[in-house]
Amino acid sequence: WLKAMPAGGLDKIPVKPMEQLAAVSYVTMSGSLQFVSVPDMKQNQGDSYCNGLIQPGHNWAYPPYDEGYDASRGYSRNEWNEGDYGCDEETDSRRPRRRGGRRRKNKGTIQSVGSFTDVTTPSASPVKVGLQDDFGSPNHSEATLEMLKMASSEEDCAALMARLDSKETRDETIGWVLEAAVPLALSKGGTVIVQKAFDVAERKQCSLLLDELAPKAIELYESPHGNWCLCKAVMVLPAKWMSKIVETLQERSFEEVSKHKFGCRLMERLIEHLEPSQTAVIAEEVIPKADALSKHQYGNFVVQHLYEHAPNQREKILSKILGQVPSMATHRTASHVVQRALTYSDDLGQGRIVQALLHGQGENSLVKVATGRYGSFVVEQLSQLSGWSLIVKSRLEAELLELVSSAFGRRVAETFEIELPEEWRESAASESSTGQWPGANDER
Repeated sequence: WLKAMPAGGLDKIPVKPMEQLAAVSYVTMSGSLQFVSVPDMKQNQGDSYCNGLIQPGHNWAYPPYDEGYDASRGYSRNEWNEGDYGCDEETDSRRPRRRGGRRRKNKGTIQSVGSFTDVTTPSASPVKVGLQDDFGSPNHSEATLEMLKMASSEEDCAALMARLDSKETRDETIGWVLEAAVPLALSKGGTVIVQKAFDVAERKQCSLLLDELAPKAIELYESPHGNWCLCKAVMVLPAKWMSKIVETLQERSFEEVSKHKFGCRLMERLIEHLEPSQTAVIAEEVIPKADALSKHQYGNFVVQHLYEHAPNQREKILSKILGQVPSMATHRTASHVVQRALTYSDDLGQGRIVQALLHGQGENSLVKVATGRYGSFVVEQLSQLSGWSLIVKSRLEAELLELVSSAFGRRVAETFEIELPEEWRESAASESSTGQWPGANDER
């Protein structure tokens, strides 16, 4: 009917959005471009778009990663509830941390209807969003398709959750979940059902569920929905069972998983819950790359977690990064690794870090670090080290002119309670009009 249609007549015939999209593709490829009114496919069109399975208007399962993960680090908590995910992210009193700076909209071209490549993901594998990649697949049984339909409905999903809570219907419902475990885990509504099953299932049932998910660990950790199911399994199941997941991830390499925006979260949970012998397998591959991972927007969190939760590996990590501590202290993400090392190292380790900072030269000197946006936080933390704070203070006082020429340096001076000369305190009153402190333009 496309070939028989007169030019300009397509927009006059009521057709479904997917048919209009096909019409645009046909007319464009035929060499005569026609301007056709195509509805915005991102809007909720009810049954006209993937049978209404994607509901961007109200995110009842949980919000997507781009809105949620920054919230877990201290931003915009209105849109996210940690309890919905089943994998709480820790926060502390340090400065807020963000993954990768400002979020950029995905400007990649659509490869196919219902599946697109995420340009922010290191892997080239397509990220599955919602149920559009799984729903209606000829490889799924009728029971699996029925489960996916139920997971796509808020009311039916709530009914499934209630069946899992009830002892009378729990075993039967878990049997349904086992048959459709991977497709459910990859879907927006199904992921909460799988996580709930891990919470209420018996030991044998959890083992069977893990057997279904572990071989697909790579596909799952790359999914904005599936990665939460793996995190839940790591948190609630015995550590010795996790060898199935670890072996699958090792095929991709722990370094690559650590660099993934969802994979780094899974690596954190593994490091937290694995036994020392299992953690050593991860450390053996991660530590040689610790310096590079520390400067990666996602990988730095894995290095921090390894330093905090693997005491036996701290000496190896510190030895790897020690020569780069001054430059890392001025880096946006690596500075957090230096701070974490200062927090969890023993007295000897802290002394080695301070000495590395004191011996920095040129752009990596102590005063340069103290006057930097990120290094200033590292130097401020040195004031908490009783054995080194006075030494650091005297070194900063020797470079006071350069220290107070920076707003970050002035904050460091205040932290160390460094007194400024009288003439500088008087000149501080004029800072609001000149925007500079005395000596700001002097040759350094």
